Amino acid sequence: IPSEKKFYWLPNALTVSRLVTVPVVTTSILAEHTFVAQTCLALSGATDWFDGYIARRLGVESKFGAFLDPVVDKICVVTTCLALT
Repeated sequence: IPSEKKFYWLPNALTVSRLVTVPVVTTSILAEHTFVAQTCLALSGATDWFDGYIARRLGVESKFGAFLDPVVDKICVVTTCLALT
């Protein structure tokens, strides 16, 4: 196994970590803890870019990741918008 293939799980793990932050962001917005919400959203944006970069750079793109990434993006956006209204 080439050394870069050892990290095939990393992009999907970063995507799932974004999904885990959704309740934190929603709760922070509703509780008006703006610093926590902004920090989590910034980290989510960074991991969104980074997981795609790693997948392409290491050649570990997967069908599951290609499906999961846009779904998690939509969940993040919709829940953040709902919390802000």
